[in-house]
Amino acid sequence: MVFLLSSNVALAGTITATCYSPEGKRFEFVDGERQESSDGYSNSNPTFFFTTHDPDVLIESWQAALPFPDLIGRERVDELVPPTVTKSVVVFRSDSVIHALSMQGKEAYSTTLYLKRDVAIFTRIRISKGGLVSGPMGAIYTAKCNFNVLE
Repeated sequence: MVFLLSSNVALAGTITATCYSPEGKRFEFVDGERQESSDGYSNSNPTFFFTTHDPDVLIESWQAALPFPDLIGRERVDELVPPTVTKSVVVFRSDSVIHALSMQGKEAYSTTLYLKRDVAIFTRIRISKGGLVSGPMGAIYTAKCNFNVLE
């Protein structure tokens, strides 16, 4: 295998990505009022795998946030809340962008990998009550990423 820095990265055989501590904003709607707060996946490095052998799928692996690494280690957090693996549907792909969507229960997610800019944008939307939130919510996160292209 050879690592390449190619202008046709989305056309390469395989792309792996690691993104670092996504951060952003969360918007919740409680009793009809919008509440905005900072949100993120501190000390969490989601990873992504794309191959032209299955170009309609982006495999995503997410770890739980680790806001207090001096109190609890990554291994223990991963035991308590194991990383998730999702097969997202690729809805757009070019030589500079891969955009994928997924649904889990009452939530919708989007992942946009900007291959030439070493960055990603993630969104999460819930339109009904459930889980830890009391009403509809949305969140948007950005992260610096490291992309590896294999042919």
